[in-house]
Amino acid sequence: MHLLRGVKLGLFDDATAMTKFQVWHNEHEANVARRNEEHRSKQRAKKAYVPVVKKVETKTEEAAPAVEGNEEA
Repeated sequence: MHLLRGVKLGLFDDATAMTKFQVWHNEHEANVARRNEEHRSKQRAKKAYVPVVKKVETKTEEAAPAVEGNEEA
């Protein structure tokens, strides 16, 4: 619409307007394709299998009573 207004005002002719539109359209399509690919790659990363790993706690010294303090007495 903006390009057609420029043609009406006599700023440039129809051929120049069409050339400018084609350049804009090609850039726009490339940007849309790039954004779609980025979105797809993020979705693939989310769907990737990640195994669940739980941390195992060991109880070694907590169960044994502290005897060191009573030996000297």
